[in-house]
Amino acid sequence: MVKKAKSESINIKRWIKERIIFVSLVIFVLGTVIFVGSSFFPHNVWVAPLKEFATILAFVGIVSLLYELFLREFTFQEYKEALEEVINPDAVRLGIKHIFKDRGELSRALPAEKLFRGAREEIYFGGSTLLSVSTAFRELLKEKALEGVNIRLLLLDPSSEIVKLIIKQQATKQISFQNEIQTAIILLKKLKQEIEAETGFKNKGSFVIHTTERIPTYSFVAVDSHLHGGKIQADLHPYLGENLSRPSFYLLNKEEGLFQHIRRMNEVNWTKSQPLPPEGGQEAEVKTLVLVSGREDCWYDSVENKWKLAVPCTVSSQWLGIKGALWVWSKELITLEEARSGCKKKLRRSFDLPLEEGMRISEANLYLRAESVCVFEINNKEYPEKFGGSDLPHPYVIDITSYLDKGKNEMIIKTTSFAKPMAQSPEENLPGVIYRLELVYRTN
Repeated sequence: MVKKAKSESINIKRWIKERIIFVSLVIFVLGTVIFVGSSFFPHNVWVAPLKEFATILAFVGIVSLLYELFLREFTFQEYKEALEEVINPDAVRLGIKHIFKDRGELSRALPAEKLFRGAREEIYFGGSTLLSVSTAFRELLKEKALEGVNIRLLLLDPSSEIVKLIIKQQATKQISFQNEIQTAIILLKKLKQEIEAETGFKNKGSFVIHTTERIPTYSFVAVDSHLHGGKIQADLHPYLGENLSRPSFYLLNKEEGLFQHIRRMNEVNWTKSQPLPPEGGQEAEVKTLVLVSGREDCWYDSVENKWKLAVPCTVSSQWLGIKGALWVWSKELITLEEARSGCKKKLRRSFDLPLEEGMRISEANLYLRAESVCVFEINNKEYPEKFGGSDLPHPYVIDITSYLDKGKNEMIIKTTSFAKPMAQSPEENLPGVIYRLELVYRTN
């Protein structure tokens, strides 16, 4: 009986806490009603003390309401900042708001879309290839540029000696680092053309692309870094392109902090860089198509016998990603029963390849990871090998040029998640697939 009473008491406290603004408003209204109602009985001996009680009640209600609406968050923030200065004085002094073990953890905790949408005057990107920027954030960048936000992009010069050195340093020849940069440049140039072609936007922002030959030591996105409320997200590059986890951090504009140091480095890199050459020559005859796993994929529901939209799924901390792509599955998190018994799924991606007269596919590479095993087919032609390994240093890269047709194409990935009968939670046997498909086609 005692435990039951204690539980009820806790529930009442929680109920009041969750509805504290409503309770404060009720107290204020109740006090006001009692005060006004007592005026109808002027000769009653209890009128005077009742009015005083009603006044106090209404005062308590209005003070509580004002505190909840205006003061509590401000007071809590002050306490939090004071506590942070005691617990972690170096981070506070340097303006480090958050530290993450890798870029994936940063993007889950602080989605880049939220950071970009808050931009008022400028977004400045810097990185090796910016391929993820040119694919995942394409529409958002276009939207912000048309709103009047200036956008700067800084990536490596694909013909520089630094790129050649990074390629030599890589442990495998599966990934064409230089091709990633060239693909990103083609996509960004196309986006720039689309923005410049838009009419009816008086305060359209600039969209400038530069390349650099300096060794990349970190990637970053700086939003309004010249303003007091500016923000910077940055992650450290493993030297010369080694494919390792990158510690990431989120900085606030604090006087004499790390923010100002990174900002100065960003501006130095920009002044030492070169703008892309104007369009012309052979480059105008090259087109590219990049498709990444995400919300445009579908999965086959065998129970209802129809295709449904796939969703970004829960990922393990050990899994590695692919630039610009998301791990996807039929649901965000599987059930414990599915983790124990395993499951099979089919995912589909349809796309159109509008080859014009005289054009041919010069490159078609599929970058693929899966947990646990998958096979894929394109246009009903199945690739003869199986793939897996979510934590391998590099994804599989498969040449699919001979599998593609002009016009409509369809890729189906068949996945198998093996059973783990002793699993105690879904996280012990998570399934997922991630890919990026790069197509380059040009005139003969």
